[in-house]
Amino acid sequence: MCIPQLFPSTTIKAIAFILCFSLSIATTAQSSLDSMLTLQFETRDTNLFHHYTNLIIELFYSDLNLAKEYVDKQMTLADELDDPELSAFASNIHAVYYSNISEYAKSKELFEDVLEQYKAMGNMERVSALLNNIAICNQNLGNLDLALENQMRSLRIKDSLGVAPAAIAASFWNISNIFWEIGDIPQSNDYIYKAMNIYAEIGDKKSVIQLKDLLSSNLLEDQDSIDKAEQFMMECMAFYKENSQLNNLAGIYEGLGTIAIQEERINDAKDWYTKALDIAEKEGEKRFPGILYRRLANVYKKQGNFSKALAYAQKALQSAQDLKLRKKEINDHLELADIYEEMGRYDDALASFQTFHMLNDSILGNEKVLAITELEKKYQTEKKEQQIILLEEQKKSAKLRQLALILALSSLIILLIGLWTYYTQKSKRNKIEKEKLDQEIAFKNRDLASKKQELTVFALQLAQKNELLENLKVDIQQINNNATHNKSLQSLINTIQFNQNDEEAWNSFKTRFEQIHVGFNKRVLETYPAVTTNDLRIIALIKMNLSSKEIANILNISASGIKKARYRLRKKLALENESNLDHFIVSL
Repeated sequence: MCIPQLFPSTTIKAIAFILCFSLSIATTAQSSLDSMLTLQFETRDTNLFHHYTNLIIELFYSDLNLAKEYVDKQMTLADELDDPELSAFASNIHAVYYSNISEYAKSKELFEDVLEQYKAMGNMERVSALLNNIAICNQNLGNLDLALENQMRSLRIKDSLGVAPAAIAASFWNISNIFWEIGDIPQSNDYIYKAMNIYAEIGDKKSVIQLKDLLSSNLLEDQDSIDKAEQFMMECMAFYKENSQLNNLAGIYEGLGTIAIQEERINDAKDWYTKALDIAEKEGEKRFPGILYRRLANVYKKQGNFSKALAYAQKALQSAQDLKLRKKEINDHLELADIYEEMGRYDDALASFQTFHMLNDSILGNEKVLAITELEKKYQTEKKEQQIILLEEQKKSAKLRQLALILALSSLIILLIGLWTYYTQKSKRNKIEKEKLDQEIAFKNRDLASKKQELTVFALQLAQKNELLENLKVDIQQINNNATHNKSLQSLINTIQFNQNDEEAWNSFKTRFEQIHVGFNKRVLETYPAVTTNDLRIIALIKMNLSSKEIANILNISASGIKKARYRLRKKLALENESNLDHFIVSL
């Protein structure tokens, strides 16, 4: 069983619960939450443990406080059963709970403990899942480089285990989220499309919709793609409403509000953000309301309603402080400074601005800031004394500076002479080497041109030979058709047929071709594994700019046959109808 994938921690949408972990123990879902809560068990055994698992997963989506009670009960039962697998599994559920309530530091610590347990068991499938979970915690804590490293390690393990396509798609999804936060939107989109293609192939419409949702967020970064983003959002909104996915619906509302802001439709933006906030404060993940507070603060600031803008900005700051989101907290102080300044509250604006700078200076801690302040005071006290000493020293050092200047000029002249000599000699050497290199290149070009000419002559001779043999064969067949029991003529026809399909001639052609187009056949086969030996022959002949008639003669096939062969080749090379096959192959 797998808990659904997490959406990225972005300003476009709420983070949904995703810490995806596969369970090795089979569980059976009950018909409803009420029946699961009232179900009684006679003994405290693995059946009860599995029941707790199902119940906790249901409660994660409806009642987190009640979910915590059953998480604790499952942990206690795992201790009683004294089973390492069950104990590790219960700890994993425990860590998922803390992640779901946005306590990512605690969640990460628990996941790392579980990771070591599964490593000791040699369960690499679980190790891969735990690396995914740790990556998501690092992502939400702002450790993006570590998060990307965790996800890549998890993906490599999945590849080595040959897991189901959906598991690979989940890794692509998570990696795209990290690239988004790093700010590499093209890489993020690349992994989104990789995941989307897999989900489309396996018929997972829900995941395709969620990825379109995510892609629409990325498209908002490109002004030319706003209409496409809005189209995706409307498609997702209909799906989320139909399936009562309120958290995701709130994310769509927030995205539509952002589009309205970009298009200067301020009132529409306020309506969308307010709809999103109504859901987020009741249903959403803890970070999402903070995002919407910031959005609404910006809306009201644009409208000139600074009192409301201030109220939402203060709520945003409080949310960031409660969740220990340092980057958000720093930016919230800067936003407050701006609002206070607009309101004419300059003392408050200065205080917020100073707090912003203090927090933003991650290199210098409070102690270093104080130390620098003390140094500045000391510098101001000693400055006058230093100036007096400096004047006296200037008189003493004037003659020394004059002498040093003379020595420096002399050294500079010597250095310039040395450099001129060095570069003159170097220029001569470079000229000689260049002439030598030009001669070598000219020789190689003449040799390559000669080989190309030889290859073309060889191919045309092969075409002429096959054409001649074909005409001769047709004439003999006509004579043979009028002859009676003429075995000698049939033998001659067979000999001609054999010469038309002369593999030795083809091998000689292939050797000459590879001398000119080094590694060409290997690259084609690596890029297009479906290409056959006969296909390679056609590609090589097209590469030489031979006509279809000449290719047909060389291959000993009809004009219609060469058309069919070219059609099949286009499909194997995945060419669009409007693409020119000859131009494509020549460019390979």
